Amino acid sequence: MNSANLLALLLPPVSYDDKGPRISAELAAEGAQLDAVKAKSIEILSAVTPFNAGNLLADWERVYGLVIHAEATYQERLSRVLAKMAETGGLSIPYFINLAAAMGYDITIDELQPFRVSANRCGDTLYTEDIIWVWRVNILNSEIPTYHFRTGASGAGERLLAFGDSQLETVFNDLKPAETLCIFAYQKPPDLSPIDLTTPELDLRVRYLCASPHAEWGEDGLLHYAPPNIWPLAYKNGIAVGRHEPERQSTNYFPRTTTPETAPSSSSGAGSAFSSSRKTIAGIPTATYRFTTASNLTTAYSLVGGTNFLSGGGKIAYSVFVSTEQENKSIVLYADITDYTPIPISSMPKRLMIKHDRPVGQPRFCWLGLRGIADVLIADVNGFQVEAGDICSSPILTGSSSATREQADVFVQAIGAKGIRLIFTNGDVEEHPHNGAFEFQLPLSTRDWGTRYCKRIEFITN
Repeated sequence: MNSANLLALLLPPVSYDDKGPRISAELAAEGAQLDAVKAKSIEILSAVTPFNAGNLLADWERVYGLVIHAEATYQERLSRVLAKMAETGGLSIPYFINLAAAMGYDITIDELQPFRVSANRCGDTLYTEDIIWVWRVNILNSEIPTYHFRTGASGAGERLLAFGDSQLETVFNDLKPAETLCIFAYQKPPDLSPIDLTTPELDLRVRYLCASPHAEWGEDGLLHYAPPNIWPLAYKNGIAVGRHEPERQSTNYFPRTTTPETAPSSSSGAGSAFSSSRKTIAGIPTATYRFTTASNLTTAYSLVGGTNFLSGGGKIAYSVFVSTEQENKSIVLYADITDYTPIPISSMPKRLMIKHDRPVGQPRFCWLGLRGIADVLIADVNGFQVEAGDICSSPILTGSSSATREQADVFVQAIGAKGIRLIFTNGDVEEHPHNGAFEFQLPLSTRDWGTRYCKRIEFITN
């Protein structure tokens, strides 16, 4: 019931007719004034706090001495008033950080310094001496603020979308020492979505560093070399499976793998022979070897290989890739000791591996072929490798002498994550804690090359 109706009820019921034109007009005019007073009193009561101040927000701005630009939205103006209310006074870094936290911002503050000899190092920014008057506010997990028009929080005539003068920027510029310049750097919330390592294009959050070419199985089923600093995608049966774990530095002591047809060879026994030719094929250099051994005696052989590897002793790993189009064929790979066990091979390239630990002074050798097998074998061979340690790493191409593949390092942007989860093709799942740094470095491989591939990286956030 409005005030005009209430006033009409106060009239004597017989003496006055509240429906008369003159009396009804007077009641309507007086009632409207009373209704306006009532509405204004409610507005004043609501303006006791700025949250529902409405049109009286300007009084809060006047009391706090705020200068508001003409195009500021109601939401911006309210944010300014609330920020001003949160101020307690101070000029220290903790004060400004706590003030920002009260406004809902997570920040850090950098006091920039000029470049100084003995204090700075190569790669640091060359700031000038005047930089001491500049301090930078890093606003974490935030972007330049935007204000969307909302019923009840915006005013008539305001834009549907406004890119605001940040309340934080305005408050800090009001409070900063007059002789200083305060600059602001907004950082978007980190992308912690999983990283798929089976895609041809490497995720931009991943950084791969290796100064040497790196071998991997291509979509065509052949071994190929990726250029330096390119983390190659591995394929099996034409399907992308992931990327190999970063490998340590390693040296291949078997020479001439770039020209495998020139590798040392040997044959013994009547009718035994060996011949070789370069095979025209994409990918890793490959030779076709013809092994002919006329007798099954261990003294009869046709071989390719070498001697005098790492004579200093210790652990050593031998490996080589072999395939043949012939059916039901076997070959012998033996190293350091006389184990002539035949190994079945097929048209699919197979990596043969032998690992030994020998004392100093004992002979080191590795030979591949027919020894004690009376047969004729035509096989494609590549990637002959001899390396120190007990891991057979990815193939390293050599010239007339040994060659070294540099260590590979993989870094993943992980700010905001508490840990990293690595998912591998063999079913292994590894979780590693993260210390909050900008990047996490993947651990180096401790397995033979090709044992498993990393197909997915996930971020642990709790």
